[in-house]
Amino acid sequence: MKWWNKKQWLSENRFVLGTFLQFYDTAGVEILSEAGFDFVIIDLEHGTYSAETLKTLIITAHLREIVPVVRVKHNTGQLIMEPLDAGALGVQIPFICTATDVAHAVASAKYHPHGNRGMNPYVRATGYNAETFQTYIRWSNENSIVILQVEG
Repeated sequence: MKWWNKKQWLSENRFVLGTFLQFYDTAGVEILSEAGFDFVIIDLEHGTYSAETLKTLIITAHLREIVPVVRVKHNTGQLIMEPLDAGALGVQIPFICTATDVAHAVASAKYHPHGNRGMNPYVRATGYNAETFQTYIRWSNENSIVILQVEG
């Protein structure tokens, strides 16, 4: 994705602007994009988005060139993997209290050799294409964002 350079901006200490999305209409993502936001955090921890709504919001974010990050409900592999497979470019993981929590969260978001994220080449994030899966794995490990919400 040509426009996905916001993670690089972070390493360069450049300013990025984002906010939480608390409603279910794609217009929210479109409005944030038009307002110049770089990323949006779709809040599954406190929101009740369905899988279909989440996927639609992520697709809209991609189309509007705003980075979709999903705050998951808990630090579990399945809950971390699902939004990434749907095309989220990052996850925010709550309830991080220990070094073990950190290791588990990062391992759940990254593929081998950096983690243990489950593999399926036929998901939205890969373009449903097994032929490009190895390229996607490398890209995802290098570019996906894992935000750890330290609390407790």
